[in-house]
Amino acid sequence: MKPIKLDVEYTPETFKITLPDDQGQVMITDDTETLAPPNGVTLATQAMALVGVDTVPIDADGLIILSPTWQIDSAKVARYFQNLLDGSSKVPTDPAVAPYLNLVQGLLVRFDFHENVVAAAPKKPAKARHRFDKTLRERPFHVKHAGSEATVYWTAPKVMTIKQGAKLKLDPVMNKDGSERYGTKYGDKLRADHAAAIKGGVTTADIELRSVNEVGLFLYYGDTNGWLELIDDQGQTLDSLTKI
Repeated sequence: MKPIKLDVEYTPETFKITLPDDQGQVMITDDTETLAPPNGVTLATQAMALVGVDTVPIDADGLIILSPTWQIDSAKVARYFQNLLDGSSKVPTDPAVAPYLNLVQGLLVRFDFHENVVAAAPKKPAKARHRFDKTLRERPFHVKHAGSEATVYWTAPKVMTIKQGAKLKLDPVMNKDGSERYGTKYGDKLRADHAAAIKGGVTTADIELRSVNEVGLFLYYGDTNGWLELIDDQGQTLDSLTKI
């Protein structure tokens, strides 16, 4: 297979990739308010897994916006990913969009998104959803994973507060080929955003982030399910207390 050249535009919040042969663009962003163009398809993600197609659930923490050219039927592209989200055991690919989907799927794999975003799989139980519980706002949850330690509060639906004195994992998490994982890049971006409150790998002030996923990326580069790493003084996980 010959190499494929991609035009990439990067900001701390967004990757924008222009596909070859006039096939459109792919945008990967953590701004869940971003709107797709008229012919676009919005894939909502949470913890790097697909949670919505052309809808953005409240627990989504990122978007993949596919903007194919008008020659590619975006409705068929959306239907393909909706079948994946529904857990269809057989996900047919329309020949008219198959080359485009193959390219997009191969690209997303390289960005280290959870495999069920980009590959058909046997039907699985529905993905867990979590609902903010205001009665837990004053309850501390503790993280102790991969060298990181922190006390965290879920203070508002889209606000997680990491208390001062949190210890960060310092060794980056890399891909098998030695390249930097997307989660490591994102975690370093979050640390750069709050650099004034970090000294020697320890936070010197409270830090507010937007989701459980961001907490995991910030503390230990997000290499596990963060809902299970947040544990209260009674040994209960945030997952078990808020899952619906």
